[in-house]
Amino acid sequence: MDSSKSSLLLLVALLLLWGRCESSIFQKHKTHVLIRNDLQEQLDMTVHCKSKDDDLGVHVIPPGGSYGFSFRPNFFCTTLFWCDFEWSGASRGYKVYSCQRDYNRCFDCTWSIKSSSPCLYNAKTSQYDLCDNW
Repeated sequence: MDSSKSSLLLLVALLLLWGRCESSIFQKHKTHVLIRNDLQEQLDMTVHCKSKDDDLGVHVIPPGGSYGFSFRPNFFCTTLFWCDFEWSGASRGYKVYSCQRDYNRCFDCTWSIKSSSPCLYNAKTSQYDLCDNW
């Protein structure tokens, strides 16, 4: 086998090994998303979150309760999780994690879901003041 084929084979083997190594220095940090039911109306909230690759299922969050999940953003920072929220008489959808938006913003992304808007906890101000429109 010539040296270019050997080098290519070694590179492929290293890439495969890297993909199996959970603690690889090349992998991004683990991210945690927590969704809090802070509906002012004190209603149960149903949430269904998914990414392109993972469907996390349907969960019912009681008033004041929460639901969370963890993952590692992919190497290309295209990871995106979308959630559909439903409560009595309302249905909303929102991106609870977008790597391009959130990678430098939070590793523990805690969302307060209100009927008026989703608000992200801001570690700099210790408040839920990073709010978006539905």
